[in-house]
Amino acid sequence: MRQIWVLLLCSVLSLQGCIAVSVDKIDAEPGFDWDTLKRDLILMTPLIDLRSDVQTPKTYEKNVAPFSREQEIEYAEVFKKAFFKKRKDIRVFGAGGAFESISKIANLKDIAKKVLNKEDLSPDEKTSLDDARQDKRFIFFFNFTNERLQFEFSVEQPAEAKGLYVEKNYGARRMMTLQMALWDTQTARTVFISEKTLDPAYTNQYLIRTGRSPSSVKGDRGRYSSSREPDIFDQMGNYSLEQELHHHRGRFPAGFPEREPSFTDSFDDFALSLPIKGSEQNKIEYEYFSNHRPEITLRNSSLGSKSMSNIFVGTSSIIYNRYRLGGGLEFSSSKPKVSHANKSYVIDNLCLCMTADLEWELSDNLRMLTGSVLGAGSFGIKRDAPDTFDNVEPASSNDQDGYWYAAPRLKFIVGPKQGFQFGLGVYNQFYSGLVEPQFTENKPQPWGVELTLAVTFRGF
Repeated sequence: MRQIWVLLLCSVLSLQGCIAVSVDKIDAEPGFDWDTLKRDLILMTPLIDLRSDVQTPKTYEKNVAPFSREQEIEYAEVFKKAFFKKRKDIRVFGAGGAFESISKIANLKDIAKKVLNKEDLSPDEKTSLDDARQDKRFIFFFNFTNERLQFEFSVEQPAEAKGLYVEKNYGARRMMTLQMALWDTQTARTVFISEKTLDPAYTNQYLIRTGRSPSSVKGDRGRYSSSREPDIFDQMGNYSLEQELHHHRGRFPAGFPEREPSFTDSFDDFALSLPIKGSEQNKIEYEYFSNHRPEITLRNSSLGSKSMSNIFVGTSSIIYNRYRLGGGLEFSSSKPKVSHANKSYVIDNLCLCMTADLEWELSDNLRMLTGSVLGAGSFGIKRDAPDTFDNVEPASSNDQDGYWYAAPRLKFIVGPKQGFQFGLGVYNQFYSGLVEPQFTENKPQPWGVELTLAVTFRGF
């Protein structure tokens, strides 16, 4: 284990910003000048219900009822806010006089279908849009195009089950499709379409015994003890969805997932799916890779009965607004003395560490970190003022002892989101690999406290 901290990592962690966008399909007009989006305005439509073939099991028809007129208007406002939050380079209007005017167009659904299919609009349709848009060049058609509710069933025979049981999965899924189409009034063409399918689902899993005797299988029986005895229909081996719905209706989820929160959760992806310049992308990336925090932390615990203090110098960054990852170097700020075989030894410490936390924003000036410090390092062992006339060799001939390290922790950070901060936390530490008698007789104590001074800034 000697010098094991050198072998842990060549570098602590390399973090790169990226934008997470998840739409299923994009159809962009070749050669369109996307700089015009920054110069001109975009007008939203209300949510337009273009569902034509809604599929649902019997008795569940009310679960796919159309949105009310008020909800269609409200969704446009929510969508506009998503654009404002994620795309400050684009101005979208989902309220006001132009929005009210376009909402009142009687044949708006027919126009939306043509825009999605890239069909030419009639002169009357163009006139109705021109009269409503109040000189806003682009119109973003916000379309709800498909919805389906379905029950699902699957059966698996995992290898680890060793034939003792099977897994039966019973699901209820809602599938929805949203399509956003950007229409350019200047060229009378559809220049951009993005599409996303949402599929929230509930799943119940049942472990059913096969009847095979567990005594005939050697080794771990896995989840056999939590599986249930098969009923007469399980014994028949009917594994079709129709048979399961008929015989085991109670095993399926009691209902289908609601449209929310999946519906509005998709709006960020649509906002980020529009093409974007590199400089603007860097600004948006800070939402996902940001709040970089260099820090210096005093960590104090005990080695045997002696106080042991270390200083951690490192940095960390937020990824996807919640995960804080980082790393640094920890070294001794005090050198405790321990005794072994009637001799005194000075101990120092060096550790290469990674940090992984979830950061919870409790208020504007208070955050909580829950996570762990992970690393590898070594303790240095040195005789304390040996007697010149004492030629007896120490009980241990090694001058170092390497270890792996883990310390789950809870820490509170006080201060503004960006700026100077201080923190106070407690951790529960674990050392693995210590073999020298100086540490087997003077074991590191499990609990410690840490005090942090830091400064957080948004981007490089």
